[in-house]
Amino acid sequence: MAKKPGSSPQSASDWFATVKRRSPLVLSLALLWAGGVETAAAVTPEVTELDREARNTIVAELAESLRDVYVFADKAEAMAAAVEGRRQENAYDAASAPDQLATQLTRDLRGVIDDKHLRVFVLPPEAQNSEEDLKDSRRRYEERSRRENYGFRLVQNLDGNIGYLELSRFADPSVAGETATAAMALFAHSEALIIDLRQNQGGSPFMVQLLASYLLEDTPQHLVDQVIRSSDSTRQIHSLSWVPGKRLPDINVFVLTSAKTFSAAEGFTYMLQSLERATVIGERTAGGAHPVRVVRLGHGLAAAIPFARAVNPITGTNWEGVGIEPNIPVPADDAFGVAYAEALEGLVQSNQDADRLAELKEILATRGLR
Repeated sequence: MAKKPGSSPQSASDWFATVKRRSPLVLSLALLWAGGVETAAAVTPEVTELDREARNTIVAELAESLRDVYVFADKAEAMAAAVEGRRQENAYDAASAPDQLATQLTRDLRGVIDDKHLRVFVLPPEAQNSEEDLKDSRRRYEERSRRENYGFRLVQNLDGNIGYLELSRFADPSVAGETATAAMALFAHSEALIIDLRQNQGGSPFMVQLLASYLLEDTPQHLVDQVIRSSDSTRQIHSLSWVPGKRLPDINVFVLTSAKTFSAAEGFTYMLQSLERATVIGERTAGGAHPVRVVRLGHGLAAAIPFARAVNPITGTNWEGVGIEPNIPVPADDAFGVAYAEALEGLVQSNQDADRLAELKEILATRGLR
């Protein structure tokens, strides 16, 4: 087992326990998949109908939360003023059902700024605010994640010794870490790696950090800054100096994207692309760079409010609203074939062994990749 510099040997389970201590919000609250955004929130009793007083309270709480939390102060004020103005015009009077009001508020907010992370939504009824209910909600999340193998849909070694990982989500490593390390162990001897994020709409930044660390040297690399408006502070995120198992800092990496690739999946893609550690192949991504905080609005509703902006230390910016332009733009359906061919061609160029060259060229020819 590898060691952390300056420390005694540490097991994978020890490291994932450390992740739990570092992310108490993720631990203590249920993780909800809402429109592709993995968010954390305590939930409230089911509400079937909202009266005028309830609607006014929700709008007031939303406006206050936007002013306190949203990443851009001027846009926060504009959105708060917009929903308050709509309330004064009685625009929400017909929205007696929670889902109707949530839809209308989301539409009004995005009429001010097209932030794909920003939304109002109805909380599920199965949990209350007590500690026991939060634990039960967490248990439900862990069980569902386990059934989905924590997003690790396909882990495979392709002909030619090319690793392939299809990842549908970045699950929290406090529950998915052992699965992640097992997946990466399969690639320990791969000579190239394809990571398929075409259906991935985000998840935990800690899993992004973990998987990216496997592809980099053990010297911590500055990955991204989170600039938090409400506290006027900056949180730096670096790659890990230690990971369970073998790193893969030298093999060619290809990341597949589509127009659906979103949020944390874009963060993973953008940081590897900016470090020139991966070739991105596919379509321009969706364009959501702001991490989200969930705020309860009462009466069964909550808002996912972006609270910080990501700043890449190399580019000085991020992908919010514009997405990530692939290094090799192709339709999403064609991305795998192009990546596989690129990986094999790279091995052809770097190989001198006659038998190995013949094997690689045969794979290219028989699969119609050349």
